[in-house]
Amino acid sequence: MIHLLLLAETVPANTEPTDWFKIYDQARHWVAENGLVFLRNLLVAAAIFVIGRMIANFTRRIIIGLLDARKIDPTVSRFAANIASTVIMIMVIITALGQLGIPTAQFAALIAAAGLAIGLALQGNLSNFAAGFLLIFFRPFKKGDYVGGGGSEGIIDEIGVFTTMLTTPDNKLIIIPNSKLTADNIINYTAHDKRRVDLTFIVGMQNPSPLVRELLLGVASANSKVLKTPVSEALVKECNGRLVWELRAWCRTEHYWDVYFGLTDAVGLEFVARGIGGPIPVQLVQIAK
Repeated sequence: MIHLLLLAETVPANTEPTDWFKIYDQARHWVAENGLVFLRNLLVAAAIFVIGRMIANFTRRIIIGLLDARKIDPTVSRFAANIASTVIMIMVIITALGQLGIPTAQFAALIAAAGLAIGLALQGNLSNFAAGFLLIFFRPFKKGDYVGGGGSEGIIDEIGVFTTMLTTPDNKLIIIPNSKLTADNIINYTAHDKRRVDLTFIVGMQNPSPLVRELLLGVASANSKVLKTPVSEALVKECNGRLVWELRAWCRTEHYWDVYFGLTDAVGLEFVARGIGGPIPVQLVQIAK
């Protein structure tokens, strides 16, 4: 009893319990006045979202279909379609929120602030995105090309928004950030339909040059995958106690490695058959006086 009296004395005299009936009455009054309007706006906003999403998907399919019909690279068509679909959906969401009475100006400012914060945190990915955009639209290479860049070489498997994937001749998958790829020299080995095979051979000075030239050109002429035009060449690159010969032969790009290894093997066999020797070792002897 004493405890109850002490508790009653500590409670302020003006404290009243929460008037839930008053809150309920205010809510009922608001629903009576604005409920139908809010419900209508909610239904309109839902309809805007659903119809907008249908339009975005339809636009995506149309863009892909049009670009594919014009034989545009699939990476380009899908990249462009995704961007268009995303832009449409952003506009649809902002319109739907405005229909619900949400101030879209403040909402846009919030998105911009969040985008700035995300952009600062993901500077590397944004640079990769920009580099991917350049690769997709300027197309220095396409899927299936054999390229060198970013310190690697291989066949292009996929040109992504942030990375490019290629497969090496020994079947390893390499994923290169697009920014690293565009920051370096890009070598597209399959951009043209013909390539020149350059092979270097070292022989001794005792071997007659006309004989060596005839042998090299004969090997190139005997290879069925070596093109007749442009004509093959056999040139002396260095003459310094030895002769450094370079054989230059042209072939179709897809036959490059066949010609490279075929000519190397054939020249080695011909050197043995014709008695073409390497440089004669020279030993200098100095006699002290």
